Amino acid sequence: MSNVKQTVVVLVGIIFLMVGVMVARVMRTPDLSPQQLYQLGAVIKQDSKKLADFTLTDHQGKVFNNKRLDGKWSLLFFGYTYCPDVCPTTMALLNQLHTELQGTLAEGEMQTILVSVDPERDTPAKLAEYVAHFNQDFIGVTGELDAVFSFARDLNSMFAKAPLDEGGEYLVDHSMSIMLINPAGEQHGFLRNPHKLENMKQVLPVIMDNYAAGR
Repeated sequence: MSNVKQTVVVLVGIIFLMVGVMVARVMRTPDLSPQQLYQLGAVIKQDSKKLADFTLTDHQGKVFNNKRLDGKWSLLFFGYTYCPDVCPTTMALLNQLHTELQGTLAEGEMQTILVSVDPERDTPAKLAEYVAHFNQDFIGVTGELDAVFSFARDLNSMFAKAPLDEGGEYLVDHSMSIMLINPAGEQHGFLRNPHKLENMKQVLPVIMDNYAAGR
């Protein structure tokens, strides 16, 4: 009799767990139309685009290529460590987003990536120090200038060096959008600037659930 009771208890526990997961998914997925998503700063492509093959280097000196985008959502931002304002502000915002979504997203469902538009100065070691300042889980990426430029162009993002003086000091003009790469390694859309934490928290779970549901 005790074995029967244990079995019943286990089954009831599994049922409650399944119901809890379903309720959590429903609660995190409000009904937002494409127009509402756009108003909240999210631009979703009608046809996701598979990215061209690329090979770059992460902040640990490891190869960073298409395979590193498979199986999870990627929030990808083009910036650089010498950026005086936009980049540190965006990285701090992405850290806040990462922290506040931890209880909503599954483990490993999303990764955050900074791709340097200043590979001349942004070595893997420099990026390692920089991204860790914001979040230990963030990934910094650099590479040969031509490879980074081709990768950015494939994502409809451009950048250009802007000299400041004859001494060689310079800034880099770049897009401020945050690219959305889906678990199939496709460009799914992007988050428009100006970025607002509450809007991002609202739209990302919706986008992810819509993708999982095939909508």
